[in-house]
Amino acid sequence: MSTLTFQPINRKITAITQANPGVVTTAVNHGYLDGLFVRIFYPPNQLFGMPEIANQAFPIVTTGYAANKFAIAVDTTNFSPFNGGIVTITNITQANPAVVTVTANPFEPEEDITIAGVTGMTQINGVIYIVVAVTATTITLDVDSTGFSPYISDGMVEALQNVQAIPGGEIALTLANAEKNNLTPIGGH
Repeated sequence: MSTLTFQPINRKITAITQANPGVVTTAVNHGYLDGLFVRIFYPPNQLFGMPEIANQAFPIVTTGYAANKFAIAVDTTNFSPFNGGIVTITNITQANPAVVTVTANPFEPEEDITIAGVTGMTQINGVIYIVVAVTATTITLDVDSTGFSPYISDGMVEALQNVQAIPGGEIALTLANAEKNNLTPIGGH
């Protein structure tokens, strides 16, 4: 007699809608099935938005979206917006230290981040930096950018530690963990 073994595949979450039900977008195709429980795992001390669902398990109610999207059984309509630890860059100074202006700032000092997609100051792309200081719309990095080309446009800042969807192997065990949630899934169970 053969036994099937479940191998959980964690997926980086890039977006969660404010909707009923909440729709989760993953960075790559997830391969999850309807009815599977997923834990929305937030790294410690990270500010990714939508804290109402942080580190809780929810059943997937439908995977009938694109291969990188699924809906969870919770109404996220009135929750805080989710930013996924990825924000848009609007400027970068040629300074020591470099200061990155962003649309919103979920980052904290001493956090590791990376930058991609910058036009002009391409020397800043693809390197891991440590956040030195923050304001509501700026991130000061541990890099001297005085010798870099001027910033022209575009770019994203991304946290190295991201929010993950972690599927549960045994639905019964996941159900026991789900009882610890402080939210009521859609359907009231």
